[in-house]
Amino acid sequence: MNRPEYIEQLKAFTTVFEAFKLIELPWHAKYAGFETVLCYSELVDHWPGVGISDDALSLIASNGFSTKNTGVVRGHIKDRKDRASHLFTADFKSSEDAFEYYRKYDKITLITKNENAKGKSPADWSKQYTLPPSLFSYRCGFSAKYTNEALSYLKTLYEAESA
Repeated sequence: MNRPEYIEQLKAFTTVFEAFKLIELPWHAKYAGFETVLCYSELVDHWPGVGISDDALSLIASNGFSTKNTGVVRGHIKDRKDRASHLFTADFKSSEDAFEYYRKYDKITLITKNENAKGKSPADWSKQYTLPPSLFSYRCGFSAKYTNEALSYLKTLYEAESA
């Protein structure tokens, strides 16, 4: 899946954001629908994977760098509800400013289910490693897609960190 150009993403985001802002409901009644529309439009970066915790990397290694890694989940860098609340209640100067806020706080880190337990935050996660933006699909979805390229990168990272 090819990542849409910035201007195409901005146009899609702005159209959806402006439409949802007009709906006279509290922000918490809007955000799930808003995110769903953006996700399924396939026109806007959604939950791009930008990092991996040491615990998640170790779990993937213990699975033999398999394409299926039960126990590795997405960890939101900023709580989705906090992000949505700000997105729909702040007075952004423009839709582009809102889009930049959304992009900044929509990123995820691959973490373990334990690290994602209730009450835990990014400060509780094990050491984190930055991943190249192109390593995983720009639309991470509910679980990461482990391509051969991604698994090779993760194996090299694990070996370097274990040495």
